[in-house]
Amino acid sequence: MKTAAIISALCVSVALLAANLPAQADNAPAIPKPMARPIPAPPTTATPSPAGPAGPPSTPAVVPSAPADGPAAPAAKAQSGRYLNTVLLGSATYRQTMLVLFRGKRNVPFWVRNMISYPDYVSGISEQVEINGKSYELFSACSPKICATSNLRVLFTPDGKSGWLRTRDPATGEMFFGEPSPDQRLLLQKSGL
Repeated sequence: MKTAAIISALCVSVALLAANLPAQADNAPAIPKPMARPIPAPPTTATPSPAGPAGPPSTPAVVPSAPADGPAAPAAKAQSGRYLNTVLLGSATYRQTMLVLFRGKRNVPFWVRNMISYPDYVSGISEQVEINGKSYELFSACSPKICATSNLRVLFTPDGKSGWLRTRDPATGEMFFGEPSPDQRLLLQKSGL
């Protein structure tokens, strides 16, 4: 009777194990993965060739996007509601701009210099700001436990390719990077996260 119970338990265990294993046998044919469908190129319009149909191939026509005397394209708008650490982690452009701002500079607070490689700081939510009709994204951050005395503000263009930075720290005082204009300095000196 004991042997029958052990065999029964063993059969149940094998059945459960078999049900949880992928169904692939050594001699089973491999199931091909679906191939990505190529995206067809958009049709191009060609200008008629002056030499006629037997002449050299014609070049594609270039259609201007807006008339020369028409209104200018709207300027790019900066975003808001983002965190500096997330933006720096996700964008090589923003990282590079940030590194260039304080590369080769002296007396940069340790936590600021290491923002990219060792992000040990508190980040506030960014806000979209305008200066003379141009849109920027303003970020703030501070050193943990000493936010009131060691903090920064950084202003980026919408594409992240240009930036201006202000740091404030008890050891170094207030420092500006990227040569901000007087209006940019006012925004960078704004208090709080």
